[in-house]
Amino acid sequence: MLKDIKSEFTGTRGSWLGVSIACFFLGLTIIGLPFAVCFKLRWMADHTKLVGMRLAFNGTAGDLAVNMLKWLGMFIVTFALYSFIIPIRYKTWTISHTVFAKY
Repeated sequence: MLKDIKSEFTGTRGSWLGVSIACFFLGLTIIGLPFAVCFKLRWMADHTKLVGMRLAFNGTAGDLAVNMLKWLGMFIVTFALYSFIIPIRYKTWTISHTVFAKY
């Protein structure tokens, strides 16, 4: 029974390329970066099934922007010592906003 349950990614190469290009240009501005990151994370979650259940990303660009400002502040205050923690904080934030979809 468990072997029938599989995980899969349903996105196509073309749509991934389109999303990546759009996010690259949107991310060139400081204001657009959180929007680009959330857009790509949302697209990736929408096209992922984990053990047969679709994922959803519910993070917002505003929330990410606030966190980015906090991380930048800590980076400056600690003279870059906080730079080792930032990837962990970012991953924690993305995972905490990725949930199983309700549809």
